[in-house]
Amino acid sequence: MIFNELQDVKIEIENERVSFYNNASDNYNEAVNYFNDFIDYRNHQFKPEKPDELIQVIIDTANIKLTNAKTNLKQVIYPDTKTETMVNQLAKAIVDLDNHIKEQQTWLTDYFSKSKSKRKQMFYERKITLFGKPIN
Repeated sequence: MIFNELQDVKIEIENERVSFYNNASDNYNEAVNYFNDFIDYRNHQFKPEKPDELIQVIIDTANIKLTNAKTNLKQVIYPDTKTETMVNQLAKAIVDLDNHIKEQQTWLTDYFSKSKSKRKQMFYERKITLFGKPIN
């Protein structure tokens, strides 16, 4: 009877681990979707136009979903070998996406700080070169 109880507890713990991992994975996927929506909208030079607040919401939502994914992933404790591999892969993907989101948030802050006429210039990267070498 005690053995059966122990087995039930182990199964519950494993189910909880899987649930946390699945929630982390779902949040990560949603963050990727919001990030992709932002990048797609940026690639179209924010056309059709939306208020600045709505543009900010897209990237902020991606960040919130990613934060939720991090939180859920931290709750996966003492995973088995297979789960640990999946957790490590997801953790690496989260860090990578986090870096991309921060980069875009910085760019967007700079974009919002400019006048309407100067904002268009931010979509065109111009490098000045001297004999084929970029000048910084």
